[in-house]
Amino acid sequence: MTIFAGIIELTTNELSLNARTALKAIMEEDIQQKCSFEYAHDNVYCINFDSGAYQAPAIQQCNEGFTLVVGDPIISQGISRSRTIDVMDLHSEFKHGVPKSLAKARGVFSGIHFNYASNKCYLFTDKLGLRPVYYYQKSGLFIFSSVFSYFEKIPFIDLEEDFIGICETASFTYPLGIKTTYKNIKLFRAGEMLTVENEQVLSDIYWDWTSIAAAQDKAESDLHQQAFDTFDDAIRLRLGDEKNVFAFLSGGLDSRCVTAGLKSHVDTIHTFNFSKEQSQDSEFASLYSQHLQSNHHEIRVKKLYYPNWSQLISEQLANIDLIKPDLPKYPQKVWSGDGGSVGAGFVYLDDEIINQLELGLVDKAIENFLKKNKTGIPFAFISKSQCNNPRTIIHESVISEIAGMDRVPTEKKLYLFLLLNDQRRHLVTHFETIAQHRIELMLPFFDSDFLATMLSIPIKKALNHRFYMGWFNLFPEFVRMCPWQTYPGHLKCPLEIPANLSLQWESGQNINIHKNNDDANFIIHLILNNPSVRRYISTPLVLFAMYLHKLNLRPYPHLVKFMKTLSKYIKNS
Repeated sequence: MTIFAGIIELTTNELSLNARTALKAIMEEDIQQKCSFEYAHDNVYCINFDSGAYQAPAIQQCNEGFTLVVGDPIISQGISRSRTIDVMDLHSEFKHGVPKSLAKARGVFSGIHFNYASNKCYLFTDKLGLRPVYYYQKSGLFIFSSVFSYFEKIPFIDLEEDFIGICETASFTYPLGIKTTYKNIKLFRAGEMLTVENEQVLSDIYWDWTSIAAAQDKAESDLHQQAFDTFDDAIRLRLGDEKNVFAFLSGGLDSRCVTAGLKSHVDTIHTFNFSKEQSQDSEFASLYSQHLQSNHHEIRVKKLYYPNWSQLISEQLANIDLIKPDLPKYPQKVWSGDGGSVGAGFVYLDDEIINQLELGLVDKAIENFLKKNKTGIPFAFISKSQCNNPRTIIHESVISEIAGMDRVPTEKKLYLFLLLNDQRRHLVTHFETIAQHRIELMLPFFDSDFLATMLSIPIKKALNHRFYMGWFNLFPEFVRMCPWQTYPGHLKCPLEIPANLSLQWESGQNINIHKNNDDANFIIHLILNNPSVRRYISTPLVLFAMYLHKLNLRPYPHLVKFMKTLSKYIKNS
């Protein structure tokens, strides 16, 4: 299963046909075909689409109810494991209460169970909340969907904007916690289950990341081996009976680890690199593919500004010409190194930030963290009628997110903050557009057992890819026979790097540069024609700044980004 959505009338009144019809039309417009599954009875309506990527059902029905899952829970761990077996087990457990096996799940998934007799509905997501479920609740109406944009097309709900969520989006590119850019729409927490029954919506957290114990008594070499073994297991469990695979391959470490892990389990690897000419990304991927002995495909692009990678590879796979023995059994499954940089490489953090956390200087550490990662909003241009102190909006949002981490050592709180926010929202674009590209990503770095291992490691041993390189050295020698890209300030590749190759993280490398004149004209037009936007800003200051920006007298890129985010969510009323 790929996408699911539904509506529950909490007052137990019968749900209107118009409401059902509207939601179904929205999904079918997205998927460009009929829904795969539909359930409608009294006050409950649920629909689903299955792209066929897994070539096996992920829905179980009986005379007592149904269980439906998108993604793969990875609960059973035997050689013959399958998500069909996992869904059967979940369905059986749900009939007797909340399933305990959710706490054993290692995969990326979400789903729903509905009991016909009790009219009780359970909605759940994976331990990190990576496979999203959004929900709307107001005036006795509860709507859920794994695709956020569906809500924006529903004509009968209240899309009141959430200004703090919008500010966080302008700052981080995503809202924090359960927030979205709309007040009445929320995102499931990591490891969350909602129970909808008798006009009530109750939340339960079946998995708590703050309870992961520190690995204090293990030798570092043993932790390296544990990480390596867990990662290899994560690959095996996702691979199943596949012998030929498609995989992304960049010039960095993460996709190199994934493909190296795959090599010992499969016959053929088809690798795909999307990058600019004369870059480390393209050249190192090409060199490594020779040692990997993969069938390598190079796609050159002029710009790489937050592209939809899944759409790019979907278009390539549609035109690829492979002989049958080399064709993957599951061609919509693509292996990816997503999650490695933050989860295993501990990017966005450094020794100075961690030292401040250890000393209890949490506010100072957060300020340092935001500054070093160039995260923030143009507070001087925000109207104080919306916020008493615009300068502290983002700082207070981060404080709020780490407030519930009492059981986590202080020095690890920003790492967990990144897991539960940056990483939980990392694949939003992929899942929002999955009806178009129909790719299911195989994500061993997001394996929950692997992430639990990372969270248990003393953080100073892990910063700047220090721990990463320890378990990377356990891979076969061929992975280290050619250079790889490294993050600025992190452990450098010991091999010689050609000087004529551009680096992915260099200023301007992946930036889609618009003319200042065009940006300024867009924002000036927005302010003059949308009174709703003017409620949130100091109009004279923004207009003056845009004229300076337009004339190239002083650039205001953060203000441009903030105003464009406002324009997306603040509708003219």
